[in-house]
Amino acid sequence: MSLDNSPSLKDFANGLPASPPPDSVTRKRRLRLVIVVLAVVALLFGAINFFSSSTGSILRGVGSLQGRVTDARGNPLAQAEIYWIPAGASTFTAADGSFILNSVPAGENSLVAAYKGTGSEILVNLQPGQTVDVGTITVVVMETPEAE
Repeated sequence: MSLDNSPSLKDFANGLPASPPPDSVTRKRRLRLVIVVLAVVALLFGAINFFSSSTGSILRGVGSLQGRVTDARGNPLAQAEIYWIPAGASTFTAADGSFILNSVPAGENSLVAAYKGTGSEILVNLQPGQTVDVGTITVVVMETPEAE
């Protein structure tokens, strides 16, 4: 242990000092803690940014699907249910019949569009990191006759 920075009797000739000398060890520990916390936060933000990128999607093995659902007359179907089977991912169509399914498992699976008890199924091969536009899916809506 070095005695270079140790106080001498001359330092205490007039009594004890009002405040103790600054502790350089405590300051160094505090500085190390701040640096470690900042490094962890930077790594966390970097990881979040990476996994939300297309490269992260490729590594996670996920992709996205988009398209539009219409009836037999070409009218958009709002609130039609969209399923990516067997992964269990689902969503609903917007007012214009469009949909987007993000971060779904890649592979060859069935995409089902269902509306009022009827539906349509197509087979889609989704590659990791890819966004597939499946185009327009037509669902034949069964009309019930009105009672007179």
